[in-house]
Amino acid sequence: MKNKIQSFFWGIFTAGVALFLELILASFFKVDYLDTANIIFVIIMIASVIIEEVTKYIVILKKIIFLSFGRNAIINAWIAGVGFYLVEIFIFYQKALMENLDFNQIDLFKIGLLHILTFGIFGYRIAIKKDNKLDVGIVAIVVSLHFTYNISSQYMGEATYFVINLVLIALVAYNIFGFFVVNKKLAHN
Repeated sequence: MKNKIQSFFWGIFTAGVALFLELILASFFKVDYLDTANIIFVIIMIASVIIEEVTKYIVILKKIIFLSFGRNAIINAWIAGVGFYLVEIFIFYQKALMENLDFNQIDLFKIGLLHILTFGIFGYRIAIKKDNKLDVGIVAIVVSLHFTYNISSQYMGEATYFVINLVLIALVAYNIFGFFVVNKKLAHN
């Protein structure tokens, strides 16, 4: 139980670090976040996703994986994702109050799934790795999925919900695969 609580707080810490780095990045640019056609907006969105995912990966690699073995690596990563998600929800809630925005509860749930499941993918991949090097391939895949999710949510066209749901299905499938395979894979090593 102690490891799960620590994982939760590592998720909160990760969100705080990512937010801090994103704010530093955004301070260098003057961007109208309502002008989603602006190339600077897209660049900042890409950089923000990279910051979030690399920060998640590092925290799992350096902290959470040491609290876990086997399936617990994924479970603790999911719990860290919940901590990360709660920080994001708090930020969205504050933004909604300040800007009189109305966030759909289903969309907030999907954002939670996005972060919890990306943590889970990293937990699985790090648990089965033999070295402590950055796995650029999995980071690139997760960054691509997260960016696809974010960019789809900004452009509310007909395909938005289809693309968002497709990203979430891919994340769920990878997490289920990882959850059921990780113990078998670790047992062979």
